Amino acid sequence: MGSLFTSFNSGVSGLHAAQSGLNTTSHNLANVKTKGYTRQQNIQVDSYYQNVKVAIDGSLIQTGMGTKVSAVRQIRDMFLDKEFRLETGRQAFYEKLSETAGEIEDIFGETEGMEFRDNLQALWNVMQEMANNPEDITKRQLFISTAESFLETSQIFY
Repeated sequence: MGSLFTSFNSGVSGLHAAQSGLNTTSHNLANVKTKGYTRQQNIQVDSYYQNVKVAIDGSLIQTGMGTKVSAVRQIRDMFLDKEFRLETGRQAFYEKLSETAGEIEDIFGETEGMEFRDNLQALWNVMQEMANNPEDITKRQLFISTAESFLETSQIFY
């Protein structure tokens, strides 16, 4: 009598595992067009074994008591996952870089007439002119006034 119920139990557990597999397959098909969805797979294992008797050679003879679904796992491509993480990290880096550059432009007034860059360029131009003729008093005075203007602008931004 125990053998008949064991057979029924094995059959029922197999049907439950098969039903779970069909559910997972239908879930995969229903979400095939869903962005970001990862296909799933059932992992089936033996429920347990019952020792029936000992064979002539001393080994155990066992009867399986059915199967069960131990886990449902996602099927993922490791290469694609790695590339996705890499590109997402790069995207975050460049977004932060762009955000920081925008903040610096706001601080230096680059978007409202490029005041800081103009002062720096003017100072450079005066230094170039003064390098050609360092004894010229007019160019020295122009250098001093341009440097003062640059320093005032720098202090404002600081």
